[in-house]
Amino acid sequence: MVGLITGPGGTGKTTLAVRAAHMLRPSFPGGAFFLDLFGMSQRPMAAGDALRLLLRALDEAAGPACRAAEMFKTLGDIDSYVQCLSLIGLCRADEGRYSEALDYFGKTLALIDDEESGMTPAIAAQSRPYALFRIGKCLGALGRRTEAITTLTEAVGFMEALHPNFRQAEALESLAGLLAQEGRTGESRRTYARAAQVFKAIDDAEAGSRCDALAAP
Repeated sequence: MVGLITGPGGTGKTTLAVRAAHMLRPSFPGGAFFLDLFGMSQRPMAAGDALRLLLRALDEAAGPACRAAEMFKTLGDIDSYVQCLSLIGLCRADEGRYSEALDYFGKTLALIDDEESGMTPAIAAQSRPYALFRIGKCLGALGRRTEAITTLTEAVGFMEALHPNFRQAEALESLAGLLAQEGRTGESRRTYARAAQVFKAIDDAEAGSRCDALAAP
């Protein structure tokens, strides 16, 4: 069931939604959760992030994703299988288990790059830069900066062809930080400047200003 409430700010939309949820709760004995998707904010929550939060509320974030992954693999639905592997990897990264997360993200990238894997080509092409981004983040967290820089550089290269989005800006900012740690100051500043442009394009002025400051000589 989906309900939509619209109206100007301050008119009680959230209060009404919460009240309706409480009234309907007896119809859902399995449980009910209130989740703010930040739909009107500069950074609305992605569907995968929302799912992770809900699963984490049940203290079993990766378990259902693992079971779903096996089910989709058995059914031959490789697109959904890859999404589940990515979700498991994100859960592991959330827990600070970066080596395990890297393994799952590596599996997703291998399937994305395998033309015989059964993935829908358009979905594989769209998924590749984000898989690279996640791998780069894990490599950076593990202290493997040289590999992380190479991977994130490839990721942002693919993302340049996409519509500006938060993941692109985050990838650029992460890459700029790693370049700075390696003493590659000029490259770092240029990358921060590009991150600032993307943040501003998605109306995140605060992050844009932060990156502008880091890009300054």
